[in-house]
Amino acid sequence: MTTTSPSEKTLLTGASVPGAAHAAQGRPNQDALRLRRYGFGCVAAAADGVGSQRWAEWGSRAAVRAVHAVFRAYARGDVERPQITRAIGARYAALLKPRFRAEADTTCIFLAHLYNKGLFLGQVGDGALCGYINGVPFSLGEKEDGFTNLVVPLSADREAPATVWRARFIPQNKLQSVELMLATDGVSEDLLPGREGAFARYLLDRAGACRTLREQAGAVRRVLEAWETPLSRDDKTIGLYRWTAGPGGGR
Repeated sequence: MTTTSPSEKTLLTGASVPGAAHAAQGRPNQDALRLRRYGFGCVAAAADGVGSQRWAEWGSRAAVRAVHAVFRAYARGDVERPQITRAIGARYAALLKPRFRAEADTTCIFLAHLYNKGLFLGQVGDGALCGYINGVPFSLGEKEDGFTNLVVPLSADREAPATVWRARFIPQNKLQSVELMLATDGVSEDLLPGREGAFARYLLDRAGACRTLREQAGAVRRVLEAWETPLSRDDKTIGLYRWTAGPGGGR
Protein backbone atom coordinates (compact mmCIF):
# COMPACT_ATOMS: atom_id res chain seq x y z
CA MET A 1 0.00 0.00 0.00
CA THR A 2 1.39 3.45 -0.89
CA THR A 3 1.83 5.95 1.90
CA THR A 4 1.09 9.64 1.45
CA SER A 5 3.19 10.88 4.36
CA PRO A 6 7.00 10.66 4.21
CA SER A 7 8.48 9.02 7.30
CA GLU A 8 10.67 12.04 8.00
CA LYS A 9 7.51 14.07 8.66
CA THR A 10 6.44 11.81 11.54
CA LEU A 11 7.62 11.25 15.08
CA LEU A 12 6.46 8.13 16.90
CA THR A 13 8.07 7.31 20.21
CA GLY A 14 7.42 6.67 23.89
CA ALA A 15 8.46 4.81 27.00
CA SER A 16 7.05 2.93 29.99
CA VAL A 17 8.59 2.63 33.45
CA PRO A 18 7.44 0.66 36.52
CA GLY A 19 6.18 2.65 39.47
CA ALA A 20 7.81 2.69 42.90
CA ALA A 21 4.85 0.86 44.45
CA HIS A 22 5.15 -2.15 42.13
CA ALA A 23 8.94 -2.14 42.39
CA ALA A 24 8.69 -2.28 46.20
CA GLN A 25 6.29 -5.23 45.94
CA GLY A 26 8.46 -7.04 43.41
CA ARG A 27 5.66 -6.82 40.87
CA PRO A 28 6.13 -6.13 37.15
CA ASN A 29 5.10 -3.04 35.25
CA GLN A 30 1.36 -3.44 34.63
CA ASP A 31 1.34 -0.82 31.87
CA ALA A 32 1.95 -1.73 28.24
CA LEU A 33 2.94 0.37 25.23
CA ARG A 34 3.10 -0.71 21.60
CA LEU A 35 4.20 1.65 18.82
CA ARG A 36 4.61 0.65 15.18
CA ARG A 37 5.09 2.23 11.77
CA TYR A 38 3.35 0.32 8.98
CA GLY A 39 3.14 0.84 5.25
CA PHE A 40 -0.36 2.22 5.76
CA GLY A 41 0.46 4.54 8.66
CA CYS A 42 1.32 4.61 12.36
CA VAL A 43 -0.40 2.95 15.31
CA ALA A 44 0.17 3.63 19.01
CA ALA A 45 -1.57 1.96 21.94
CA ALA A 46 -1.14 2.23 25.70
CA ALA A 47 -2.86 0.23 28.43
CA ASP A 48 -2.85 0.02 32.22
CA GLY A 49 -3.85 -3.13 34.07
CA VAL A 50 -6.57 -2.19 36.54
CA GLY A 51 -6.40 -2.40 40.31
CA SER A 52 -3.31 -4.61 40.59
CA GLN A 53 -5.40 -7.60 39.55
CA ARG A 54 -3.58 -10.93 39.47
CA TRP A 55 -3.14 -10.96 35.68
CA ALA A 56 -3.20 -7.21 35.08
CA GLU A 57 0.03 -7.13 33.10
CA TRP A 58 -1.29 -9.81 30.75
CA GLY A 59 -4.47 -7.81 30.22
CA SER A 60 -2.61 -4.63 29.28
CA ARG A 61 -0.30 -6.50 26.90
CA ALA A 62 -3.27 -8.20 25.24
CA ALA A 63 -5.05 -4.86 24.82
CA VAL A 64 -2.21 -3.12 22.96
CA ARG A 65 -1.63 -6.18 20.78
CA ALA A 66 -5.34 -6.25 19.98
CA VAL A 67 -5.33 -2.63 18.81
CA HIS A 68 -2.52 -3.30 16.34
CA ALA A 69 -4.09 -6.53 15.09
CA VAL A 70 -7.42 -4.83 14.41
CA PHE A 71 -5.91 -1.89 12.52
CA ARG A 72 -3.85 -4.26 10.39
CA ALA A 73 -7.11 -6.05 9.63
CA TYR A 74 -8.85 -2.76 8.90
CA ALA A 75 -6.06 -1.74 6.49
CA ARG A 76 -6.57 -5.07 4.66
CA GLY A 77 -10.30 -4.43 4.43
CA ASP A 78 -11.22 -7.24 6.86
CA VAL A 79 -12.83 -4.91 9.44
CA GLU A 80 -15.29 -2.07 8.81
CA ARG A 81 -14.79 1.28 10.53
CA PRO A 82 -17.90 1.03 12.78
CA GLN A 83 -16.63 -2.34 14.02
CA ILE A 84 -13.17 -1.22 15.14
CA THR A 85 -13.69 -0.79 18.89
CA ARG A 86 -15.86 -3.90 19.16
CA ALA A 87 -13.23 -5.85 17.23
CA ILE A 88 -10.52 -4.63 19.62
CA GLY A 89 -12.51 -5.92 22.60
CA ALA A 90 -13.07 -9.29 20.93
CA ARG A 91 -9.42 -9.63 19.96
CA TYR A 92 -8.29 -8.68 23.47
CA ALA A 93 -10.49 -11.40 24.97
CA ALA A 94 -9.27 -13.95 22.42
CA LEU A 95 -5.62 -13.22 23.28
CA LEU A 96 -6.19 -13.95 26.98
CA LYS A 97 -6.10 -17.51 28.25
CA PRO A 98 -9.46 -18.45 29.82
CA ARG A 99 -7.99 -18.58 33.33
CA PHE A 100 -6.79 -14.96 33.01
CA ARG A 101 -10.05 -13.42 31.87
CA ALA A 102 -11.67 -12.70 35.25
CA GLU A 103 -8.61 -10.84 36.59
CA ALA A 104 -7.09 -9.02 33.62
CA ASP A 105 -9.14 -5.81 33.29
CA THR A 106 -7.29 -2.94 31.68
CA THR A 107 -7.63 0.57 30.38
CA CYS A 108 -6.77 1.15 26.73
CA ILE A 109 -5.92 4.23 24.68
CA PHE A 110 -5.09 4.19 20.98
CA LEU A 111 -4.11 6.42 18.11
CA ALA A 112 -4.05 5.11 14.55
CA HIS A 113 -3.17 7.36 11.62
CA LEU A 114 -3.89 5.65 8.31
CA TYR A 115 -2.59 8.02 5.67
CA ASN A 116 -5.23 7.22 3.07
CA LYS A 117 -8.07 7.22 5.62
CA GLY A 118 -7.52 9.57 8.54
CA LEU A 119 -6.90 9.67 12.27
CA PHE A 120 -8.61 7.20 14.58
CA LEU A 121 -8.61 7.86 18.34
CA GLY A 122 -10.11 5.74 21.10
CA GLN A 123 -10.10 5.36 24.86
CA VAL A 124 -11.71 3.15 27.46
CA GLY A 125 -10.93 3.78 31.12
CA ASP A 126 -8.66 6.43 32.58
CA GLY A 127 -5.53 8.11 31.28
CA ALA A 128 -5.18 10.89 28.73
CA LEU A 129 -5.11 11.35 24.97
CA CYS A 130 -4.39 15.00 24.39
CA GLY A 131 -2.34 17.60 22.57
CA TYR A 132 -3.07 19.55 19.40
CA ILE A 133 -4.79 18.75 16.10
CA ASN A 134 -4.31 21.33 13.35
CA GLY A 135 -2.79 23.57 16.03
CA VAL A 136 -5.97 23.55 18.15
CA PRO A 137 -5.91 22.08 21.69
CA PHE A 138 -7.48 18.63 21.79
CA SER A 139 -8.47 16.14 24.50
CA LEU A 140 -10.48 13.02 23.75
CA GLY A 141 -12.51 13.13 26.95
CA GLU A 142 -12.54 15.05 30.20
CA LYS A 143 -13.95 14.85 33.68
CA GLU A 144 -15.65 17.88 35.19
CA ASP A 145 -12.41 18.91 36.88
CA GLY A 146 -10.52 18.79 33.60
CA PHE A 147 -8.81 15.43 33.99
CA THR A 148 -9.32 12.49 31.66
CA ASN A 149 -9.61 9.93 34.43
CA LEU A 150 -12.75 7.82 34.01
CA VAL A 151 -12.26 4.28 35.24
CA VAL A 152 -14.36 2.00 33.05
CA PRO A 153 -11.98 -0.82 32.10
CA LEU A 154 -11.85 -3.16 29.17
CA SER A 155 -12.83 -6.55 30.54
CA ALA A 156 -13.05 -10.10 29.22
CA ASP A 157 -15.25 -11.15 32.13
CA ARG A 158 -18.71 -12.06 30.83
CA GLU A 159 -20.28 -10.65 34.01
CA ALA A 160 -18.69 -7.21 33.54
CA PRO A 161 -20.68 -4.27 32.12
CA ALA A 162 -20.45 -3.70 28.38
CA THR A 163 -17.43 -1.64 27.36
CA VAL A 164 -18.18 1.92 26.27
CA TRP A 165 -15.44 3.61 24.22
CA ARG A 166 -14.83 7.28 23.69
CA ALA A 167 -13.81 7.50 20.05
CA ARG A 168 -13.13 10.05 17.34
CA PHE A 169 -12.35 9.86 13.64
CA ILE A 170 -10.93 12.76 11.63
CA PRO A 171 -10.72 12.27 7.83
CA GLN A 172 -7.32 12.72 6.23
CA ASN A 173 -8.44 15.71 4.15
CA LYS A 174 -9.25 17.54 7.39
CA LEU A 175 -5.77 17.06 8.85
CA GLN A 176 -2.87 19.47 8.60
CA SER A 177 -0.93 18.57 11.72
CA VAL A 178 -1.13 16.17 14.66
CA GLU A 179 0.72 16.52 17.99
CA LEU A 180 -0.66 14.02 20.47
CA MET A 181 0.29 12.24 23.68
CA LEU A 182 -1.15 9.00 25.06
CA ALA A 183 -0.59 8.65 28.80
CA THR A 184 -1.70 6.19 31.47
CA ASP A 185 -3.05 7.52 34.75
CA GLY A 186 0.35 7.33 36.46
CA VAL A 187 1.08 10.38 34.29
CA SER A 188 -2.32 11.96 33.66
CA GLU A 189 -3.23 12.25 37.36
CA ASP A 190 -0.21 14.50 37.92
CA LEU A 191 -0.77 16.91 35.03
CA LEU A 192 -2.08 20.39 35.73
CA PRO A 193 -5.56 21.00 34.27
CA GLY A 194 -5.29 22.94 31.05
CA ARG A 195 -1.57 22.24 30.69
CA GLU A 196 -1.75 18.73 29.24
CA GLY A 197 -1.26 19.91 25.66
CA ALA A 198 1.72 22.06 26.58
CA PHE A 199 3.33 19.09 28.33
CA ALA A 200 2.73 16.93 25.25
CA ARG A 201 4.37 19.53 23.01
CA TYR A 202 7.33 19.86 25.41
CA LEU A 203 7.93 16.10 25.21
CA LEU A 204 7.50 16.05 21.44
CA ASP A 205 10.03 18.86 21.04
CA ARG A 206 12.45 17.14 23.41
CA ALA A 207 12.18 13.79 21.61
CA GLY A 208 12.20 15.46 18.18
CA ALA A 209 15.59 17.01 18.93
CA CYS A 210 17.08 13.50 19.11
CA ARG A 211 18.58 11.85 16.04
CA THR A 212 17.74 8.19 16.50
CA LEU A 213 14.67 6.22 17.59
CA ARG A 214 16.58 4.92 20.62
CA GLU A 215 17.55 8.43 21.68
CA GLN A 216 13.95 9.62 21.26
CA ALA A 217 12.61 6.88 23.51
CA GLY A 218 15.43 7.52 25.96
CA ALA A 219 14.47 11.19 26.23
CA VAL A 220 10.92 10.22 27.21
CA ARG A 221 12.14 7.54 29.62
CA ARG A 222 14.38 10.00 31.45
CA VAL A 223 11.43 12.31 32.06
CA LEU A 224 9.41 9.42 33.49
CA GLU A 225 12.25 8.15 35.66
CA ALA A 226 12.79 11.62 37.13
CA TRP A 227 9.09 12.34 37.62
CA GLU A 228 8.77 15.49 39.71
CA THR A 229 5.74 14.44 41.79
CA PRO A 230 7.34 12.61 44.73
CA LEU A 231 4.20 10.82 45.94
CA SER A 232 3.40 9.43 42.48
CA ARG A 233 4.17 5.71 42.78
CA ASP A 234 2.18 4.23 39.88
CA ASP A 235 3.57 2.81 36.62
CA LYS A 236 4.04 5.54 34.03
CA THR A 237 3.63 5.26 30.26
CA ILE A 238 3.70 7.85 27.49
CA GLY A 239 3.35 7.48 23.74
CA LEU A 240 3.95 10.45 21.41
CA TYR A 241 2.94 11.12 17.83
CA ARG A 242 3.68 14.11 15.60
CA TRP A 243 2.77 14.43 11.92
CA THR A 244 2.74 17.41 9.57
CA ALA A 245 1.17 17.48 6.12
CA GLY A 246 3.51 17.80 3.15
CA PRO A 247 3.31 20.51 0.46
CA GLY A 248 0.23 18.86 -1.02
CA GLY A 249 -1.73 19.18 2.20
CA GLY A 250 -3.14 16.45 4.44
CA ARG A 251 -4.12 14.03 1.68
